[in-house]
Amino acid sequence: MHIQLSQIMRFLLPCCCVLCQLRQEHSICDLCLTELTSQMQSKNCLLCGSPNLTWVCKYCFYAKWAFDQTILLCHESSRLTPLIKACHDHGKIKQLSAILYAWQHFNLRHMAPVDLIIPLPQSPKISKQHGYWLALEIVKKLSYFVKAPYNTKILHTQNLTPHTNMVWPSFKLNQTVLCNHSLLNLRISIVMPILHSELVLNDLAQLFKDQGVRWVAFWALTRSAKKDFY
Repeated sequence: MHIQLSQIMRFLLPCCCVLCQLRQEHSICDLCLTELTSQMQSKNCLLCGSPNLTWVCKYCFYAKWAFDQTILLCHESSRLTPLIKACHDHGKIKQLSAILYAWQHFNLRHMAPVDLIIPLPQSPKISKQHGYWLALEIVKKLSYFVKAPYNTKILHTQNLTPHTNMVWPSFKLNQTVLCNHSLLNLRISIVMPILHSELVLNDLAQLFKDQGVRWVAFWALTRSAKKDFY
């Protein structure tokens, strides 16, 4: 009987569940997946991804955001959140495979087809400190899941002066790239590790809608703050 090499490796080198440390085949065990599933049974707002009893929450209904969908892996109370923050804040990239395993299990069926995936730019200082661009590492896997290409050169952060008092960077589109790659009528997704504010999402989405993009979605691992009131 033919046995694949991957099966042999899983037998010889079993991994541990990142949540309960149980030694087994996958990075998250079935018991922990069941518990996470029970936490994710609640209905979410289609636009911002926040827990809500109706399809669109009242904030999004009145705000009329420029973006069309937000998909979150989990919220702050989830057991996955410490893993996500370890990757985002402390450079522990080894946790990412388990996080994306959970994404594939919970969110893959909710991801509408897109024509292009764009990682949210990261500060060069943070990339140098951690040794990777987290949004790009996430995008590489999600691009494989949905069979869509990604582009790392379209979106950039503005160069802010040292005296600029802004919590969030300002974003701009690379016009040189846009001259060769039209976004007209495309469906795009912008990927970020942590969602902080719908106002930032709205500004980003409007940049792309002004270029003729038809549909803008945001895919994020978690959110770190409550919704902004519009």
